[in-house]
Amino acid sequence: MELPTEVIEAVQRWHNSAMHFYRGKGLSAADAEDCAAEVRLHLLRVLQHGGVLSEAYYRCVLWGVLADFLILRQQCATVPMEETMGYAVEPPSVQVLALREALERLSPADRELVWRCDGEGYSVK
Repeated sequence: MELPTEVIEAVQRWHNSAMHFYRGKGLSAADAEDCAAEVRLHLLRVLQHGGVLSEAYYRCVLWGVLADFLILRQQCATVPMEETMGYAVEPPSVQVLALREALERLSPADRELVWRCDGEGYSVK
């Protein structure tokens, strides 16, 4: 489907406006170009399916693409398990060592009672 020249020019103007908008929101030139290209692609798909474009619809797409970009940028990076295994483990504190020693002196039944009360939240009643 061949688009009229005025429609192509309008989409190009919106693309340029989107670039300016995204740069004003603090995005780098490359990120602003990516977001503006996403806006243009979305608008062209709407036209391809016979839709009609308006300034209001353009603004919705503009903000939606920005929201998607910010959500993706805020997602935490995953760290492979192999990398996490390389960190040194801190030595146990004096209190932890004293607690282990005290628990070892208890009978198995008393040790289980301490664990159930303190570790699992059961009461002694």
